[in-house]
Amino acid sequence: MLFETRECTNLDIVKELFVEYSHIKGAESCFVSFDKELNDLLGYYSGGAIIVGYEEDKPIACVAIRKISDETCEGKRLFIKPEYRGKGYARIMLKAMTDKAFELGFKELLFTTKPDVMSIGYGLYKRLGYEELSEENGVASMRIDISKEYPYTFESDYAKCEYIDKDNVVFHVWKKEAHFDDYRKPVKASLEMLREHKKSIFIVDARNGFEDVPEDVEWGFEWFLPELKKTGCEIWGFLLPQVSKIEGEIDLWTKEIEKNFRVIRAESYEGILKQI
Repeated sequence: MLFETRECTNLDIVKELFVEYSHIKGAESCFVSFDKELNDLLGYYSGGAIIVGYEEDKPIACVAIRKISDETCEGKRLFIKPEYRGKGYARIMLKAMTDKAFELGFKELLFTTKPDVMSIGYGLYKRLGYEELSEENGVASMRIDISKEYPYTFESDYAKCEYIDKDNVVFHVWKKEAHFDDYRKPVKASLEMLREHKKSIFIVDARNGFEDVPEDVEWGFEWFLPELKKTGCEIWGFLLPQVSKIEGEIDLWTKEIEKNFRVIRAESYEGILKQI
């Protein structure tokens, strides 16, 4: 069965899932002031997001992110329809939630649950690294450090990203061509380093690969570049040979990047630094 997650804007779907969740026996105390929340979902989750999980295009799961402060958010309303449980969907929904929280710039995510009522979910949170802060009246308060999910040194089969302190550079090396999550996860890791080290320089070694999937280009232009601008980064370096097989793609990116950043191209890391 195909299962996928999407940020949801269809409030009728969200309301139906939330209401079904509210009817679960033992979950009543999780729905204090529920009518107020339900009547103003866009306001209640302003600055956050609502994610819906679909099996074969049928909405069967949800989770929400509520903004508490610029660095802290709260995970809420994790729900899988009973007849679809046992398929690993909760883990996927939690991963989608932390990914989205990272995209929104949060550093930590808080969560509350009732271990006696939701023992399976509680066990999953613990296995995924959620720290239990306290328990009161049967409600456990939990926390996960999102920044640890996207560390300041990142390496995968597709890319390596690191902060070089002496040069104030976030150095992003593509090992080979990557698409979708294999492309976006290392890019997000570099972004987190750029957020942490304000005014740092972003250098991308694209000699061994870059992306060319339209969905990734759109994601890069519409989400990544605006987020990059917020970090205070002013210089983007491309490490490339004089003639590259991906010239068309680099030209496309360069034209978009130059709207907000100074672009430097060189054949070596040191060559970029000399032009700064």
